[in-house]
Amino acid sequence: MNENSTSLYDVAIIGAGIAGMTAALYLLRNHQKVLLLENAGYGGQILEAPIVENYPGFAKVSGPELSEQIYQQLKSLGLSLTYDKIKHLEKTTTHFTLTGDQTYTAKSVILATGTTPRRLNLINESELIGHGISYCATCDGAFYQNQTVAVVGGGNSALLAASYLSHIAQKVFLIHRRNQFTAEKALVSQIKNSANIEILYNQEILACHANEDNHLDSLILKNQQVLPVSSLFVEIGRLSSLTEIFQNSNLRSLLLFDQSGFIITDDSCATNLAGLFAAGDCRSKNFRQLVTASSDGAIAANSAIEFLSQI
Repeated sequence: MNENSTSLYDVAIIGAGIAGMTAALYLLRNHQKVLLLENAGYGGQILEAPIVENYPGFAKVSGPELSEQIYQQLKSLGLSLTYDKIKHLEKTTTHFTLTGDQTYTAKSVILATGTTPRRLNLINESELIGHGISYCATCDGAFYQNQTVAVVGGGNSALLAASYLSHIAQKVFLIHRRNQFTAEKALVSQIKNSANIEILYNQEILACHANEDNHLDSLILKNQQVLPVSSLFVEIGRLSSLTEIFQNSNLRSLLLFDQSGFIITDDSCATNLAGLFAAGDCRSKNFRQLVTASSDGAIAANSAIEFLSQI
């Protein structure tokens, strides 16, 4: 049993994305005993961003680089990241119990779990993940040097993925179900001026076809057009990642969630359960950006500090 699982923390933060790391920064500077838990890599969704141009103070920085700078700042304050996937959360009269591979206890909890990629729900989509279907261009794009690939989606993430892939692939099809994008205008202009990106408006993917090696080799669109591609990058939105944590928890019936499964908080990032806070994209809100996740983290940390001062 490791030391982390035998300690009582002031605050446990589930998720080391921008929201979680910002919360940790504010808590550490307030001399709180902090447990920062992450099941993958610190940085969260920002790791998928090849270039970030809308975060104050950085005219242009890669997502991984920005994440690394924040993490190094936390390390300088004495934080050690704990890698574990929390699958269950409960509350006693005195503390919260978090269960993953180990069990942890904390006086308060900040949920900063982010989101998971929305799938197309095609028949063989799951089978082709890692065999041509991907949800992360910066993770898998390099495998398709000088090949033909496709991106599906119409928001910032989709256009950023297409832009990134245009510097790797020979050709990029950008498939969107509507006749205009919801992405920032600057991104749209950039995509339209890219020589090797072909935009397919008012189209949807009906099926994915695999070759004899069970690797994606073509897409069938709703107009029956067949697109020969080596890979499809799916960027059609994100879903709440809180489902598993609360699936068998007694807290599920006590908490408030919106119709999409995102947890509802007040302006202080507090849920309706004392001591439980939420920050970043897992929280029910209308605008999800890097800077708003960072803001949530700071607010949730401050709210947790106020809560701890009253118990």
